Order: sequence, then structure tokens, then C-alpha cells
Amino acid sequence: MKKMLTVIVAMAALSTPALATVNLESPLYMPTSGEAYAKVGAGVMYKKADDNLAMKSKNHAGEIEFPIYRASGDVGVGLTDFLTLRGSFGYTHDGDIDRQGLHNGRVGLNFRASEFVPTDGWVWDVYMDAQLGGISRMNADLIAANPEYRPLSFNYDNYSNGRWGVYAGTQLGKTWGKFTGAAFVEVLRTFGNDNNKITVTPSGAKRIDQMIAGQMMAAGIPDLAAGAIGEAFVSGLPDSFSVDTKSTWEYSAGLKSPYEIDSK
Repeated sequence: MKKMLTVIVAMAALSTPALATVNLESPLYMPTSGEAYAKVGAGVMYKKADDNLAMKSKNHAGEIEFPIYRASGDVGVGLTDFLTLRGSFGYTHDGDIDRQGLHNGRVGLNFRASEFVPTDGWVWDVYMDAQLGGISRMNADLIAANPEYRPLSFNYDNYSNGRWGVYAGTQLGKTWGKFTGAAFVEVLRTFGNDNNKITVTPSGAKRIDQMIAGQMMAAGIPDLAAGAIGEAFVSGLPDSFSVDTKSTWEYSAGLKSPYEIDSK
């Protein structure tokens, strides 16, 4: 739905490995038993909205959003030399569309399976994380949209989908000198619920009024009576409501390949 380009990254960084030669940026990094690490970062993002139906309905297709401020944090501790408890978090503030909140939140365990099977120098990890999308409910406003595309749409206040979930994945990688390559595959299962709040705005209520009246007139009811029915229907609407969301399956795969220019 979006095209994103990070134009300024790594404004701040903090790491606390027990061994100075360990590179926290390596996707194969794992703390030893009792070793803890923390890493934070901040950046500014430039975004151009896609030319899709959702953006067209809000007359936002192709619009520029900048600056979008983002912050991230990663923490973890080695429970053993082959098992890590870790967490990853991210926060976004987009003033152009008045949307802010956690865009990433996951806590889980990473198990280094290659400690127990021969892999000829390859590192093999298996992991499972809790997805924290349900830590806050999804908040959105129901608004009137461009009727050429759809009558109603949403303006979101945060980046939560209101659903809890579970990640399960695996990663395989290896280091050749200063270059490290890794590939991962993971699946996310989210669990549907009604952890959301949708506020009916005046523009949304007016559009619902128009839609009901239009349907009544199409059924042959006189204009005045149809208008009265639409107004009566809208007067009974709540200020806000929630909906039941479906459970979902999501799949991801990717490559990570940093190059260590200097060990310092």
C-alpha cells in the first residue's frame, strides 16, 4: 500500500556487547550466556503514497509525507550460549496524516540449532516471537470518501491492528571474511478480535445519511420521506463502535548481507 524510502538513518546508536569485537549489526549475532545487549536508532523517512484505491478514495494518491520520524530499539540477553531472549520495538510519528504509535513490537526466543548439528560453518537459527499488535487497540475515524471510488474510508490514528500474533521462523547464514550473508523465512499468525475503536465523524455520518436516502429514493420513496429516513438512521448511530477482525496468515522471506568495513 505504501512506497517508502529511508533518506536519513542511524542518527543515534547504542550497543553494549560484552566482547568489543562482536558486531551487533550482523544478522548472525548471538549473545553468550549471561551477556546482554541493547541497541537504539532513530531516523527520518520520506514517503510517497501509492496510486491505489484506498489512497484515491481519500484524494491522497501520490501525496508526499515528510518528515516521518521513526525510532527503533533491540534488546536481548543470552539465556545460554545457544538460546537468546530478545525483543524488538519501533515507533513512528507521521505529522502529515496525524498518525503515530508503535509500528513494530515482538518478544521471543532464538535457538541456535547449528550448535547441535553439523552445518559446515553455516549458522542455523530457529525462532519464535510473540507479535504485540494487540498491546494497544486500533483507532480509526470513519470519514466520507471520494464517491468515485468508495463512499466511506478510514483515517487511522495509530499503527496497531489490535491483534496479537505469533511469529515462527528460521534463518541460515555464513560469514566469509568481512561479508556476512543470511536468508530467512517466517510465518505470522494473528488472532482476530474486536480490539479496535472506530469513531464516526460528522462527514462520515453525513455520507451515511446520503447513502440511506439514496437507497430509499431508488426504492421509489419520495425525496422528503427518504431524507427523513436517512436522518433518523444517522441519529441512532453511536459515537464509536468496534468490529470483529479476522485471523490472518502472513508470510515473509528475505536476505540480509552486511559488510564490515572495519572491526572498530
